[in-house]
Amino acid sequence: MPSEERAEGGEDATEGRVLAGRYRLNKRIDEGGAGEVWQARDERLDRDVAIKILGPSADEAFRERFADEARRAASVIHPNVVTVFDEGRDGADAFMVMELVRGRTLRDVVADRGPLRPHEAARLVAQIAAALDAAHEAGVIHCDVKPANVIVDQQGTAKLTDFGIARAARGPREHELIGTARYIAPERIEGRAPTERSDVYSLGLVAYELIAGRPPNAEMETEDLLRVRLDGRAPSLRLARVGISEEIDRVVAKALARDPQGRYASAGAFARELLAASQRDDATGVLPPVTRPLRARGRREFHVDTTIALLAIVLVLVATLAIFASFQGRALDA
Repeated sequence: MPSEERAEGGEDATEGRVLAGRYRLNKRIDEGGAGEVWQARDERLDRDVAIKILGPSADEAFRERFADEARRAASVIHPNVVTVFDEGRDGADAFMVMELVRGRTLRDVVADRGPLRPHEAARLVAQIAAALDAAHEAGVIHCDVKPANVIVDQQGTAKLTDFGIARAARGPREHELIGTARYIAPERIEGRAPTERSDVYSLGLVAYELIAGRPPNAEMETEDLLRVRLDGRAPSLRLARVGISEEIDRVVAKALARDPQGRYASAGAFARELLAASQRDDATGVLPPVTRPLRARGRREFHVDTTIALLAIVLVLVATLAIFASFQGRALDA
């Protein structure tokens, strides 16, 4: 995809292009610093797919790593992971072919709805955790877990995507700081290699954002944010949203521990504790329906019965007076 074409014609210059003689680009659905994502048609298998494209500005080393990570991501087969079908090159462009998920990112969900109920957030976190556990079992560390990289489809299934900067969990680990600063673990800021617990930290930040409705320290610039992440304590959900239980706050804070050894050993372990805590929190937060006490109903019925009795007494008195008046009238006539 030559940059001159993109500059002159924008999206129209690329729409309809066929990559590798097989994938026809139909619609650009996202773009960022690492490239673009397109909805495309696999004309060989007659199905819709999503394609991530690295443009000609990416250097050769990044292209090779992109292809390597596409192959690693393809090894992670799980219902909560966006499946990678293919990778290749077309001219100057490297591309990755993935499952097309029709839905919305968690970033968009939070932007539209604000904070989610803790139990709803925990169910989404549990699905992302299942995807991460599958990736870690396959030897892949994601390194960029964030709401924008989770798509929720029309059935409510969360799918983790964008393994483009993932790292091999087995073998040499790179120390280059790559990822989104707002969701990166403290040890990565220090230049240490990522581990599975680095992904747990990022998942903790996602959980925080879903429950609070915004990321921690949202008002900070990147430099200040990274400094606080290195020197400060784990952010507290109870300071961000009223009504959050101490248990939920404690579980999320453990996932966000400064020291990786202080975090949960796996994403699944974190998700299970968050689910349990949120279920207890939801149960205690639901007030029972207000019912009228039985004795109140009795008082009302007693009040009605008394009224009827009084009316009956009045009628008897009126009738008695009428009869008395009638007898008195007859006596006068006599």
